[in-house]
Amino acid sequence: MKKSLIALAALATVGAAQAQSSNVTIYGIMDAGYTAASTTTAGGAKVETTGVNPSNSASGRLGFRGVEDLGGGLRAEFVAEGNLRTTNSSDLTGRQSFVTLRSNTAGALHMGLLHSTNHLARTALDPFGGANMFGNINYNTTNPNGMTGSIYAETGTAGNGTTGANTYVTRGQAIAYELPRFANTTLAISYAPGDNKTTTAGATTHAGSTLPGTTNALSARLVSNVTKELTVIAAYLDGTGKAGTSSEDARNTTLGAIYNMGTVQLFASRTDDKSVGNIGSRNYKKVVNTVGLTATMGKIKYMAHYLDGEHTAADNISRSQNGLKLGAEYILSKRTSAYALYGQQEGQNTARTADNKDKGYAFGMRHSF
Repeated sequence: MKKSLIALAALATVGAAQAQSSNVTIYGIMDAGYTAASTTTAGGAKVETTGVNPSNSASGRLGFRGVEDLGGGLRAEFVAEGNLRTTNSSDLTGRQSFVTLRSNTAGALHMGLLHSTNHLARTALDPFGGANMFGNINYNTTNPNGMTGSIYAETGTAGNGTTGANTYVTRGQAIAYELPRFANTTLAISYAPGDNKTTTAGATTHAGSTLPGTTNALSARLVSNVTKELTVIAAYLDGTGKAGTSSEDARNTTLGAIYNMGTVQLFASRTDDKSVGNIGSRNYKKVVNTVGLTATMGKIKYMAHYLDGEHTAADNISRSQNGLKLGAEYILSKRTSAYALYGQQEGQNTARTADNKDKGYAFGMRHSF
């Protein structure tokens, strides 16, 4: 009897220790390659640049992910990510950083600097997974002259130049609730009350007026595995922003599907972005339709993505835009790939008198850890 009690006590101690166990995972991406680009300025001048630059096929990052088992089906988690580049500009800011309380039955609650619902949807519907190359016209919206290949604001030349941070990647300080998975479907709803909110008259209520919809932004993302082969993804944001006496109303919508045939995947999407207000030049409407595919043959993965859009600025005049990305990856190992990428984009200038044309290519290597 005494031995049985001792054994039960030992098991209880082990169970309690397991319930309170925690672990931290370090992960990241390093990406660098030779790049060359030819860009058109707003005035029509051509600029050609070459060099060895980071974050071409994927944005470099260093991340920490922690999980603690709280017992009773609850887990505490955190994610902290920073930019990791092969230049002297690496830092631990600008990417997602949040804490999570997750339940096996009730879903998950996230709080902090989160990726926006539209960014998560658009990269999932991109055969390149968000490569920083020319052609990403469904990201840059505010300036028909200043299209950029940048998704994260990186330092580089082949489309990932410093032409402004994109307006979709992060959604400021936010709270998101991820519902439990049901019928092969996940649904996440987030709310961003606004950065630097204050009662001071005329104060800026989101940092630098660079994130439309950061103040009082409500968004949602749905991912549904309709069949084994077909996945449908949708995202929506409705938000308002304020900078001094200026204000803005923004709506961003993403709808698309992925059809998986094994070695071949087909992609299609439609994005619709609108902003009405007087914060800078953020008075625009843009609709982009995209199709793409990936095909894996042995150790080589081929990728193609075509985007066709229409941009309407504050003058209510529509201007056409299109983008094309082509690429191939040679899989060296589970974590390392060599790549060759090409991207181009065209768009009518403000006066609609000529097309701005940008193109670039990159050869490099990416390692994930």
